[in-house]
Amino acid sequence: MTVSRDFFDGGVASGEIAARVLRGESPANIPFQLIEKVKYSFNPATAALNGIVIPPELLLRGESVN
Repeated sequence: MTVSRDFFDGGVASGEIAARVLRGESPANIPFQLIEKVKYSFNPATAALNGIVIPPELLLRGESVN
């Protein structure tokens, strides 16, 4: 299982900030923002081999289930 920030959303957010700077806004006035979307990936077969049971409600949150 991995839990990570979504790099696509990070790229979109970076582009929005770049557009603000290109329009003349000072980067010093733009606050730091975390990427809010979290991506869950699971490998149930590997988990089972290691005796790990992934709850079904958690699997439903997964964007990648191998």
